[in-house]
This record gives sequence, C-alpha cells and structure tokens, in this order.
Amino acid sequence: MFWVNLCPFLKGEYIEVARKVVAYSLLTRPDKGELLNILLVGDSSCGKSELLRSVSNLFEFCQFVSTNTSSAGLGYDARWGGKEGLAIKASGGFLLVDEFDKLDKEIYKTMLEVMDKQTVTVTKGGHRKIFEAKVNVIGACNQKNFRWDDITLDQIPLPYVLLTRFHLIIPLGSLDQKYYPDVAENYSDDAKPDFKIAHERFKMYVESSRNINVTISKEMSKYVGIFFQHMKRFGLDEYFPITPRQIEGFVSLAKAVARSRQKSIVDKECLMETAGIFLDVLKNYITIGKKIGVVTSKIIRFLEKKATI
Repeated sequence: MFWVNLCPFLKGEYIEVARKVVAYSLLTRPDKGELLNILLVGDSSCGKSELLRSVSNLFEFCQFVSTNTSSAGLGYDARWGGKEGLAIKASGGFLLVDEFDKLDKEIYKTMLEVMDKQTVTVTKGGHRKIFEAKVNVIGACNQKNFRWDDITLDQIPLPYVLLTRFHLIIPLGSLDQKYYPDVAENYSDDAKPDFKIAHERFKMYVESSRNINVTISKEMSKYVGIFFQHMKRFGLDEYFPITPRQIEGFVSLAKAVARSRQKSIVDKECLMETAGIFLDVLKNYITIGKKIGVVTSKIIRFLEKKATI
C-alpha cells in the first residue's frame, strides 16, 4: 500500500485509481524495455494535473511537459549548437504531459516517435542523428466538450494514432459531494506537514525499490495472455484498445508490482494484484457509464465472471 502516500490530499474513488496506477508505474524501468504509457482523461479539477505536478516535483527522472513546450523543446533544438529536449533528458524515466489535448499540433509528431520508437530523430544540413528517449509517458487531458457523453475512445480529443500508443487509459469523473468535507480539510494548516511527510516516504520507497532487477517466466506470461483473451471475448475493446501493446503494459506493471513487494520475480500473487489494478480501471468506466446512462453491461458481465489470472 505504498501508493497511498502519493497525493493523499486528492480525494475520490476515480482519482484514487489514478494515484494507484501512477504510483506503481513509477517503479517501471523504460530503459530496460518496461513500457507503460498511461493517459488520464476527465473533468477539470478532478486532480489529474496536480497528480502529475506532484510526481514531477518529487523525482529527477521525471520531466514535465506543458502547453508552453514546443516540438523542439520536447525533442531537440538544433539552433545555437543544439540543445537536448525534455524527452532526451528524461531517458530512463518519465515524461509527464499535462493538457495533452491542448499541445501544439507540431509536438504530436515528436511525441509519436518517442512513444513508438523511444527515439528522437533530428535532421539538419543533410545529416541525420538519432537520440535515445527511453521514456514512459503519463499524460492527462479533458474529454471532448469537458463532459462524458459516452465512455468510448471517441470521447478523447487526441489523434487515434497517439491513443493506440497508450497501454492504459483511465477515465476520471467529477468529485462526488460526499468528499467535499475531506477536500476542505486539505486547506487546514495542520494538514500540510502530514502531506509533506507522506511524499517523503513515497519518494524513499520508490527510489529504494526501482532498481530491483525483476524477471517473468514463460509460465507466468501465458497467464497474462489468457487474461486478455477473456477481455477481448467480452468485447471490452469498445472502451479501450486491447492489443499486444496492452499485454506489454500489463507485464511492465506486473514487474513494478513485484518491485513494490521487494521481489525479483513476477509470481502468481504479483499477477493477481496487477489484474486487480486493471479491474479497478474498468470499475471507473462502469461508475461513469451508469451516471451518464450509458450501458456498460459488457464490463459488468466481465467483472461478474470474476475474471482473474
């Protein structure tokens, strides 16, 4: 439960799922081929930007990308002798991309290369140079029209070619009024020292666990494939892509779970916990779907079957 120390001031069932996934993702190692790109999609003021900024402030291996970032600032600025952009600087770590849907469209081409090939390519004066950008991307954006009319990919205002590069897409709804008293407590002066201590604990845990070398056996990998076969058969790709990319992300997350347990191998318990995290994300789809009157029967049937590893 190390993840509870990440942004404990963010309240609500939706953002809790995001906190958990982001916390575990920080234990992945993109420099070792453990890829896990995550997109948080939801209402304004639901906490996604604050989550990304908190992570950026805690870890040097994270670089924050905002609407002020240019394509050259992300990749490589060839002027004045050349300057490495954020994706190159973050290699081995994370790009935290806020307001993804509001970035300059020129940046999408660079972002696509980073997410797809883990590189940044620069061409100048007939010469071509390729830089490593082995990063995982954690992005955040609003849904279309700033409200949920449906819970399919059509509600996300990003090019489809970019959406398919995410391993996990997490929908976030507005905060239920029952959490308002908890939110108000965040502004009390005696709450702030507690939050600082929580973040210090979280940082220490991540930094001490992130370098554990983790492996997964063929036997354990087969269980992952079966889990996704079930998801595909239930038609859950209506809500988010279910492709080999999602299997890749699941394995990366499973290795992160192993590190959180101080283990060097992914065992059945790690796979079960990882499956539980994926199911928590599906529950976000159900809750939002019910509130806006959208049928989510496929997901409900999948969860009722208690599909596990």
